[in-house]
Amino acid sequence: MAAPTDEERFRNLYVRHHPAIIAYFTRRIGSQDAADAADDVFT
Repeated sequence: MAAPTDEERFRNLYVRHHPAIIAYFTRRIGSQDAADAADDVFT
């Protein structure tokens, strides 16, 4: 089995951590700003 590509590793991290990051930001700022901030983390 081949090692995962950078894109696959990124996608796995994103899927695993995105909900926690959204929850963290939502507690501190509004929901739309939280979504924008979380997207910025992963781009």
